[in-house]
Amino acid sequence: MVTNRIALVFAGALALIAVDMPATIAFSATDRPVASGEGRAQTLPDRPVRQVRPRVEIQPERPIRRACIDTTREVWRPYWGYVVTPGMRCWWVRE
Repeated sequence: MVTNRIALVFAGALALIAVDMPATIAFSATDRPVASGEGRAQTLPDRPVRQVRPRVEIQPERPIRRACIDTTREVWRPYWGYVVTPGMRCWWVRE
């Protein structure tokens, strides 16, 4: 029973491909790209333009720097319980 259904679906898909095949062949035969300078001009599709995010640079007047230490912390994960993950604590220090 299942094999009959699979064969029927496969035969239907094959029939749809066979019906659509002549239209595809006719379309590709008539709309071949022409040589450069002859016939219609080929245009590229419009692409969305990616905008570059502005870069912000902070240059303080006083000599300061960031001091950081790496730590570990326990974080609750629903399936695993408490898990130890890396972390970092940073602050500004005057020189």
